[in-house]
Amino acid sequence: MPGLVEDLLLVTSNLARRSNVLALEESMQGVDPEFKEGLNHYFGFQTYAREMTLPADSLVVGKLHRFPCINFLTKGKVSVGSEEGNEVVEAPATWISPKGTKRAIYVIEDCIWTTVHGNPTNTQDLEELEKALIAESYAALEDL
Repeated sequence: MPGLVEDLLLVTSNLARRSNVLALEESMQGVDPEFKEGLNHYFGFQTYAREMTLPADSLVVGKLHRFPCINFLTKGKVSVGSEEGNEVVEAPATWISPKGTKRAIYVIEDCIWTTVHGNPTNTQDLEELEKALIAESYAALEDL
């Protein structure tokens, strides 16, 4: 029985963290991120990589990923909050984000963060990729 209670507390805590990330995103509506010039897109065979160069003291809320993806932090230091918890990540770092990942990121030091996604159609149309890779909501994610 103790394991069941701990699991329930973890779920509640995860949902609370998810709510916090969504509330932060809502509070940032209408704020134009300054790092748009720092986006680079790379296309390989059935892969798409999105590289972001983010200046220190930036706050970013990421998109809701439909599928697991590979992450590379090749420069800098960030504080990351998600429903999985909070952590400070310092380059060089590589990890896998699970399906349904959405993060709040505070950039401590100028950074370069790259995500690598599957791209089975080899499209280079960014709108098409966004529709395929990003969920509009957690409810839409559960419909997959």
